[in-house]
Amino acid sequence: MATEGTAMVDGVPAGIFPGVARALATRRKIIVEGKDLFGVVQKAVGPVAGIGALLVLKLNAFAGRQHPKDAYDVLLGVGRYVDGPDKATEGFRAEARAGNQGYARAVETLKHYFFEAGQSAPLRCAAFALEYAESSLDDDQTASQEDHWWM
Repeated sequence: MATEGTAMVDGVPAGIFPGVARALATRRKIIVEGKDLFGVVQKAVGPVAGIGALLVLKLNAFAGRQHPKDAYDVLLGVGRYVDGPDKATEGFRAEARAGNQGYARAVETLKHYFFEAGQSAPLRCAAFALEYAESSLDDDQTASQEDHWWM
């Protein structure tokens, strides 16, 4: 089985790198429900990878391309995991025991890019969060936020 490059999956080009097979093996179906732009309640079922495998993928992606959103996704994946950050961390560590081929690189990525506030990942994460927050506000909200920055 290839461990790098690109493959077509259901007609869509997908990157191949260590950890993808594990993410696919740990996926489960979830139901997402909410209102669409017209206020109509919608429900969809979709697959999601286990948190440990997902963190391995995101860390490997960051190692390869240093994209700010990947760093932000790691932060959200751990910080807002439905079962809490400790369970997300446990899930990540379980990937070592499961033999996830991307785990070693993910750990090296944490060491080299995530541990110190001045390293690449925290800086890029903050930049992404600020850019995302600014782009999602209209002018009235921006003015209000500037007046009350702590909100």
